[in-house]
Amino acid sequence: MLLRFFSFLITFSFAALAQAERRLPANVQADLLFPRHNETYVPTQRFPIVMGFQNLDAVSPFEIRLRLDVYSLSAWKDGDPALWQDVPLGISDDVFLDKVGPNPPKQFLYYPTINMTNGTTDTFEIRWGITIKKRCFGNSSMEDGGDGWSSGIDNYSVRHIVFNTAPGGQSPDVAATLDACPEGGENTTPAIRVTDIRKTSFGRYQCPVFETDVQPARCAYRDVAQEVAANVSADIKKRIGCDEGTWQNITAPCVPKEGGTASLAGLQMGLVSWATVSGLALVAFYHII
Repeated sequence: MLLRFFSFLITFSFAALAQAERRLPANVQADLLFPRHNETYVPTQRFPIVMGFQNLDAVSPFEIRLRLDVYSLSAWKDGDPALWQDVPLGISDDVFLDKVGPNPPKQFLYYPTINMTNGTTDTFEIRWGITIKKRCFGNSSMEDGGDGWSSGIDNYSVRHIVFNTAPGGQSPDVAATLDACPEGGENTTPAIRVTDIRKTSFGRYQCPVFETDVQPARCAYRDVAQEVAANVSADIKKRIGCDEGTWQNITAPCVPKEGGTASLAGLQMGLVSWATVSGLALVAFYHII
């Protein structure tokens, strides 16, 4: 299997690829894997937000919209946040389908990076949720999907966690976090059990039938913790133009070496990298400031 990396500005056509057959019923789960709630991390030049999705291979194609926003709480309290202190990182359902492709692996990870933690002592809030546009219940052939479904606690609001940055905080360690198998909670791990995928009576929109009283799975990413962390590290170092060192200790973009190819801005666009890891796909999007 191939481990896939796509920059945000590249799109691909998967029309020629064969569509895998759905295997229902199947549990679909989203996980906010990193950072963790109420933890304090040392400030870094760029900081990853790591999201995971499980079992998309069993339900593909499956339309999901991801809302993901990061806020500086101190800036909001002051009433005048700068653009870089309020960062939208979500993915629309059509982009999500494009990046996942028609034959996704069992695990799919999305790890945008932000630079709002650079040199700052602050508290940040991550607000996020997944939305399914239409939801059917399988009791009628004339269902219209209603208002759909959101993973927010009350079906409309978002889930949220907070984390801090401060000198002396812990080093942000993606591998250790995944290896520790933190228990998912209502603010980090929604799961649904998809039993059927229909079409609405009007418009013929995708309209899954699913249950929401589902126990989330744990430790799904322990076996790939090192690979995920290594690729997050490589992506961050590429963004900031650094060949050496660990990203957790880098506080400024690297100066290009004479005759080298590193970018001072650390934004190298139009790159697609490939590596081998069984059944895992990663998408490295990043926010450009």
